[in-house]
Amino acid sequence: MAVIGLDIGTSGCKAIAYRSDGKALAHAYIENKVEYSGDVSEINADQVWENVKIVLCQCAIQAGEPIDGIGISSFGESFIAVDESGNVLMPSMLYTDTRGNEEIGIMKQFVSTTKLMPHATFTLPKVLWFRKHCADVFRRTHHIFLFEDFIIFRLTGAFIISQSMAARTGFLDITSKQYSQSIMNKAELSPELFSKPMLPGTTCGIVRHLPPLDGAIVVTGGQDQVCAALGAGVMEEGDAVCGIGTVECITPLFNGILINDRMVQSGYCCIPFDTNNHYVTFAYNYTGGASIKWFARNLASSSTADIYSEYERKATPLHNELLVLPHFAGAATPYMDINARAAILGITLATTQEDIYRAIMEGCCYEMRINLEQLYEGGISVKRLVATGGGAASSLWVQMKADIFNLPVQTLQNPEAGTVGAAILAGLATGMFSSKSEAVASLVQYNRTYDPQHCEHGYYEKKYSKYRLLYHALKKLDEVSIC
Repeated sequence: MAVIGLDIGTSGCKAIAYRSDGKALAHAYIENKVEYSGDVSEINADQVWENVKIVLCQCAIQAGEPIDGIGISSFGESFIAVDESGNVLMPSMLYTDTRGNEEIGIMKQFVSTTKLMPHATFTLPKVLWFRKHCADVFRRTHHIFLFEDFIIFRLTGAFIISQSMAARTGFLDITSKQYSQSIMNKAELSPELFSKPMLPGTTCGIVRHLPPLDGAIVVTGGQDQVCAALGAGVMEEGDAVCGIGTVECITPLFNGILINDRMVQSGYCCIPFDTNNHYVTFAYNYTGGASIKWFARNLASSSTADIYSEYERKATPLHNELLVLPHFAGAATPYMDINARAAILGITLATTQEDIYRAIMEGCCYEMRINLEQLYEGGISVKRLVATGGGAASSLWVQMKADIFNLPVQTLQNPEAGTVGAAILAGLATGMFSSKSEAVASLVQYNRTYDPQHCEHGYYEKKYSKYRLLYHALKKLDEVSIC
């Protein structure tokens, strides 16, 4: 008995087949093509569908065992318009696409309902922009999908979306976990235009016309950060996952709707997690791993792809007075300032590459420490943190997080937490597992726990007291005109 966790990212589609004992039987990946031009960011949904078919079939064939179920994790917000026959009508506007910025006014009226900060990221303003600027295509639109329910539809014919994915549209009432009729009325749209929000792990149907997967159960998974939290073993209040990818994101679990309107204005959302009145939010820095890639590309002495192993030994024993504000692509939570810029302070003639490398890592940790404190003030505390993503391969960086946060940080044997989370939901639906705790025990294996070091924590506390002043100090400089 085996299940597949499918993870659809903007950069590519990934599928991994898992057995009930946690063994990964097969792995397949293929890159997606994204088109960027000025404010426009688009992806071809038909091409993504072709890539999904390829990785699913490759994974099923390589697994050597029948595939009983498929769970789907996906990036959110981006929508797909199809006609009555299910044909894609236009390229999909990605979450990074800023068209729709002039249509966010409607979101401001429903912040208490959706717990979303009004922003062009979300589906609602994008759809309103689409209706206004592509009227002929909109009139031919029979249904609007996000990528999770688009793939579910193509596999099974069902119109079902997970609640966590629907929460990223701007239409969902976070209390009822269904689309708000008030928002739909204000937007002059019908709920029937969108797939029905359902609990994670809901059976949508069986695969049709895709041997060797015909007959496999397809279940709702969720938004990728939510699936990654489950795949990291986040199950109880106080648990959180720290995904150290291109964007660094901490996703904590909490009971009830704790996100107030003030927190929403700082960029914190409220996303349904499971059936137990559990929710999560996202605290993030736009350039986590991206800041290290910037260093490797522009400042490192070699072009090695494995920047962590090259610099770990050199940087580990060093302390320095450098401070880095890691706003290389603007500031995310809690500032939500797209015009913010990065800064490196304290450079002298003695400063080395290793100093800057370490200071960038520190800056990313301090930025997330600010977020953890903001969440704590809102009643959300993190007691256990699991690190995932490419940055979790750096023992220096993970230990630094433990020391700066003063929290134990665990790493995973399998860093592909999104596929694991989707597979857990598929395993529950197919009867592979009798409970979520059994599924997590089987599929989530921890690698190492990094405990905070008292001496190092004291050193970082002194630097952190300075770091907290950086953003506001540099913001004052931005207000000084040089023209």
